[in-house]
Amino acid sequence: MPDFKLSHWALLDLKVEALVDGYKFTARTDVPCHLFCRMTKKPPVRRVVPSPRRGTYFQGEVRFCFVVYEDNEQDEPGDTLIHTWHKTGWPVCETRWFYFVGTQGGVTSVSETAIFRYHFWGGPPPEPERLAYARFFNVYGATTALGSLVAIAQVFWADTASDISHVCLFTKNNDNYNVVISIRHVDENDLPILPDIQSIVINLSDGIITGGSDAYPVYKHIAALPVGIGGTSHYAVVARELGDPPTFWLTFRTLGWKPEYPWDEGSKNYVVRYRRSIDGGNTWYPAGSPTGQWNFEVWGVPEA
Repeated sequence: MPDFKLSHWALLDLKVEALVDGYKFTARTDVPCHLFCRMTKKPPVRRVVPSPRRGTYFQGEVRFCFVVYEDNEQDEPGDTLIHTWHKTGWPVCETRWFYFVGTQGGVTSVSETAIFRYHFWGGPPPEPERLAYARFFNVYGATTALGSLVAIAQVFWADTASDISHVCLFTKNNDNYNVVISIRHVDENDLPILPDIQSIVINLSDGIITGGSDAYPVYKHIAALPVGIGGTSHYAVVARELGDPPTFWLTFRTLGWKPEYPWDEGSKNYVVRYRRSIDGGNTWYPAGSPTGQWNFEVWGVPEA
């Protein structure tokens, strides 16, 4: 069988640095490839297209497309793991949308990323603030491990329309496990719905210890998820396993918590009872406990 990774790549990380007149984008992929940043100044067009299901076509698959765009080639020559773009001459207060396409060995790859949205504020952007979070503690703490096809979600909102920059999640393990983190819309019952608005694959080995004890560490994971959200509208942070079980902290363990780590207990703008799925994130139900929560943080910049 042909090697899947010879014709497919995945975006692992995207770092954004504000310049005087634009942004520097640095992407990291799982395999060497040559990327192009496909960028537009016009909002993506939303279309609903038919999709085959066992020989029957259903109307309901949502697709987004660019009407007018430009392809910006990465700075580095050849196939690389790190990909850089310097987008200068970006007018102040202009919003652009972009996603990444590429080649492997000179052959066009079928892989592409989700759509990113960035607004240029003029110079370095405002520092992100915590838009929503839950940081709860009890004596022994509580965790949940994501087994096969298990996913969990936390519903949240922001007080005003905001641009999310990143999400922080907390695990007990930092094994070499890949996990998909995403932002989704929710239905009238606050249950996540497809498709992902934005998603990224993180690896637990990148976690940083920010709490706990030697026996019960808390590893913080930062997932870059640039998404514009409406004020007071509900959304969900979703985590899905990719074959290996991450163990998330639902509540932190106070017993043995080292004094050098910040406590910072509290919550803001979250829906009580996190959501759970046992079919890979397609259907959802509220967590069993009436007060069940999942410790998380959503960071971003409220729109002026």
